[in-house]
Amino acid sequence: MWKHLVETGFLGTDRKQIQKDQLPEQLLNQLEKVDEQDKENHFLTLLSFAQYYNESGEVAKKYEGEVLAEYMEEKRFEIPHSMQLIFSRINNLDTSFTKTKLIHLWLDLIIKKEQVVGYPLFKDLIKFGERKGVEIKDKITKVLSRNTLKACMQFHQVNNNWIATPISEEGWYTGKMAERKSYLEYLLGQDIPKAIALLEEAWPQETLNNKVSLLNTIFEKPSESLVPFLEKLYDNEYQFSETEKEKQREGRAILSKILLMFPSSKLSQETLQQLVPCFTKRALISKLKWKLNFPKEQSDGFWNEKSMLQKYGLDINGFMPHNHSTKEEGWMAYFIQYIPFQAFADALNTKEEHIINCLFDSKELQQKIKYADGVESMFINELTHKVRFYQAQSSVKLVQAFIERRNHNDYELKDILFSLQPDEIEELIVKNNIYRTSINIMCNYSSEVPDLNFSYSLSKKLLQKIQRKSEDWRYGVSTDQLGLILSKDILGELEIINKKVESMTLAKDMSHDAKEEDLQTWKNKIYIPIKEVIEIRTLLEEEEELVTE
Repeated sequence: MWKHLVETGFLGTDRKQIQKDQLPEQLLNQLEKVDEQDKENHFLTLLSFAQYYNESGEVAKKYEGEVLAEYMEEKRFEIPHSMQLIFSRINNLDTSFTKTKLIHLWLDLIIKKEQVVGYPLFKDLIKFGERKGVEIKDKITKVLSRNTLKACMQFHQVNNNWIATPISEEGWYTGKMAERKSYLEYLLGQDIPKAIALLEEAWPQETLNNKVSLLNTIFEKPSESLVPFLEKLYDNEYQFSETEKEKQREGRAILSKILLMFPSSKLSQETLQQLVPCFTKRALISKLKWKLNFPKEQSDGFWNEKSMLQKYGLDINGFMPHNHSTKEEGWMAYFIQYIPFQAFADALNTKEEHIINCLFDSKELQQKIKYADGVESMFINELTHKVRFYQAQSSVKLVQAFIERRNHNDYELKDILFSLQPDEIEELIVKNNIYRTSINIMCNYSSEVPDLNFSYSLSKKLLQKIQRKSEDWRYGVSTDQLGLILSKDILGELEIINKKVESMTLAKDMSHDAKEEDLQTWKNKIYIPIKEVIEIRTLLEEEEELVTE
């Protein structure tokens, strides 16, 4: 209707007549009282009626689908009133991320209790899930009664896309590549021997494209147990050939990166033999123990384009990193990114931190920082990538090196800090006194923060740091995300700090309005959001304890 009216308005009623078959019956009945000869007045009146009609809401359309009237008996009980109240508190939170995180916990508890969400709460729950991912949608379908779910699907409030496809062995044999990759990823984390057996069985029948997809899945979740299977592929099917297809080169490139990660592989050992001569010991008086010397390109041997293509699948046209000026730098950067530092250290009979210090601090390897003052290692991108994506290789020592040299950049620090285990994260925050930085990261990049549960002592320290600079949050984001991370036992300390802020604010030498603004910043941006989330977490844990009892 609106499209037709807009077109008529642009062209004019003389050039385009109103097509009555485009209008609802209710509008036509009203237009009978208006003179059609006065086209302009007739059209303007129609627009007024149409606007009123649109704002009032269309008349309900007659449902012409199949009516599923059969009632299904529901054996599960409805959630208690206490759980309904918890949902209301969660739904009133400011931050979408925090709200979603707590709804996940709330749904998990209902599923564990084998209960259902009744009317009218299920309508709010479905509305909440409409713009969320399939994981939360799937959980919502599990807490609806059988009849509610049937009705919601009948009236298209919920569809099959809300229900997650279960990961199963059947999906490996009959599903699409996405399902097969999901099942392989699951096996790589739970049952590697079975993963190898399925790969060996299916591999001869797979297309080149499928093989690359499966290798990429292994690359995302590598394991040393896979080395024999991968070496067999590398030595046979993916050996270089002058007539090879691009997907074969791509497959060899993926295989090489995986094999380089494991010092037990033949490729890693052969590569290290070529890299060891590039490192030379420095003078005893030097703080750094080692110096990296770039090799010169050889017409024959290891350091040339042909060798890199044949052994590692490196196509020079698509490989050269933008931040390296020579091929030799680019090749060395590649090896630094994928070979573990401990493997370098073992080959050189030295310590891992000596290799890290060499790559970070050698004067010969420094370059100007882009868009900022100072210098940094020319391998900074590879070092960052190493920590972010290869957590099995990233050591506390490497992350410590980053914190010491790069803690001015929150965006970069979040990627490397959160690559560690929770207890290691807490240890590094305390050791390096990066409380403020950690607070900024956890509030500004909340969706990238892993599940953490800080100790009481660290939680107290973080709260104290926030309180001392509470005015900084006047125009900043809410701190309710911190309520997910701080110890639940910190509520008492939070109340003490709140009373302290109230008394300190009243004692300040400033106008009443300024005092009120400072106090409201503390209350609305820090105290209330953190307190509310911690209280919700506590209530959920109390409900869970009732289940176990």
